Amino acid sequence: MNRKIRMMLPLVLLVLCMLVAPLALSEAAAPGVVQIHQMASMGCTDSYLVTDGETVILVDCGLDTDTSYAHNGPLLEYLEASGIDHVDAHFITHYHNDHCYNLNLLNELYGTDTTIVYGPSDELPSRFQPLKNGHYEQLVDNQELNVGPFAIRCIGPAKPVNQGATNYDSLNFYLTYGKRIMLFTGDWVDWKLFDRHPESASQIDILSFPHHGLEPFCIQEYELHAMNPEYVLVPGKRAFQVRGFLKFSSANRAQVFDTADGNIVILTDGDSMALYTQVEPGRFSAFAQVTVEQP
Repeated sequence: MNRKIRMMLPLVLLVLCMLVAPLALSEAAAPGVVQIHQMASMGCTDSYLVTDGETVILVDCGLDTDTSYAHNGPLLEYLEASGIDHVDAHFITHYHNDHCYNLNLLNELYGTDTTIVYGPSDELPSRFQPLKNGHYEQLVDNQELNVGPFAIRCIGPAKPVNQGATNYDSLNFYLTYGKRIMLFTGDWVDWKLFDRHPESASQIDILSFPHHGLEPFCIQEYELHAMNPEYVLVPGKRAFQVRGFLKFSSANRAQVFDTADGNIVILTDGDSMALYTQVEPGRFSAFAQVTVEQP
């Protein structure tokens, strides 16, 4: 078998698997398949679920108080339908309600003795204390840790000004699985990111676009040029603005999605990726037999 065929074989096998119906995406049938959910049914909030069927990570999961989605129902329904029964790590990028509002509720429902809540401040704000389950840890610039099969690396902010209570204090951190890297930004990308981490900041596959960084943009053109992401996920309905911004950078190959695309799920085996839009809660349950169709 020549070298070119050997390199293409994993991708060919994955495509063949996706063409076979039904494809059971259960824990037993599809080991090593990671799901990255952007839960859009809550309105303009940051709400992410990342799981491989065993390890469960939440990022933010806030409350959109400015719309008719100002309640917890859609979030709780989505998480229940996903089949999770615990949370290993909950990352709070900063302490605005559209990012952190549901922390205590989710900690009570899904937290365990080993659950860790990570945030940008040295202590958890008093309104979230005491946690019913697990404990809190500060995540600081350049810190690295592992949660199950996922490698986490914090890349900002370098010096929180207001202990995580402003957009500019949002955590920026990578979540890596295999060859694939997702950058979570909260509401802000530190302008010094590429000065401090040039070797890793240029390898982003999936970008969670800053929540309120659209007018003015809080990702600079040179940053997007260096990232060159394949997928850009935008909280709220502002993808058109991001697409317009991308036209003026060389990162124009990125596919941009927002809440108009409904709940989004990205599947990856650490190499290949597949993105699905308008996903019904429970379609990609980590613990139930489901049928997966091509996007």
